[in-house]
Amino acid sequence: MFTGERLLNGAVFVEGGRICWAAASGLSRRLTQLLVFSSGVDEVTMEGHFRACQQRGVPLGEHLVSAGIISADDFRHALLIHTAESLNRLCDEDARAVWVPRDGSGYSPRFTFTSAELLARARGLLYPMLSRELSDELDACFREGEWAVAFVRNAASAAPDPVAVRGDWYPSAKMLGRIGKWAASSLDVAGILHGDAPLLVVALPNSLKRSASADSLVALVHGKGMIVGETGPQGPGRILNRRAELKRAHQKPGT
Repeated sequence: MFTGERLLNGAVFVEGGRICWAAASGLSRRLTQLLVFSSGVDEVTMEGHFRACQQRGVPLGEHLVSAGIISADDFRHALLIHTAESLNRLCDEDARAVWVPRDGSGYSPRFTFTSAELLARARGLLYPMLSRELSDELDACFREGEWAVAFVRNAASAAPDPVAVRGDWYPSAKMLGRIGKWAASSLDVAGILHGDAPLLVVALPNSLKRSASADSLVALVHGKGMIVGETGPQGPGRILNRRAELKRAHQKPGT
């Protein structure tokens, strides 16, 4: 792809403040591979669906989901991974890309992403094992209607890297960075005053609560990462019990 004399390595397609998908050189077949893996359909058949959708002007995701070839959740997950991998490729020092606004047609909102969601997924790909561990911990500590995000401290960056998110609220990427910085500095101070692995619980004023069940903001260290989330009245106790369970499991002989 060229613009004048300048070679481009990819593009990011945006619509209504959300990212539809990203494309990067060298990853043209990656989405096909992800969809083949998720659906169980062979690659030749999947390529046929691609071509048919191009000829008919039908969005691929809508076609695959409506035909029962793949579930909506599996398609969204594959598209999220592909877009995150493409963004990581486009963030290379020598890469060049363009932002392409869409006109509101052709993309279902359920198959688009916020900047914070993509940021967490893209950074999480750089810490695959740790991001999976932290994502599992988010699921164990938080419940339906609550939100949480896991971070990894990066010596090369002033702000911690978000690597996993949970819940249906995605702040802006800028706000996500602020949350990470607050958690890192607060946990550092608490660690100095109260020892290793502190758990912070901050009561939320009504003006900052996202839902009626929200009660407090919690921040804690988990292994090589840290977790921040909004939870209800039972949340801090639940998280304390979870930490006690993990501690007992690590203390068992042979573990």
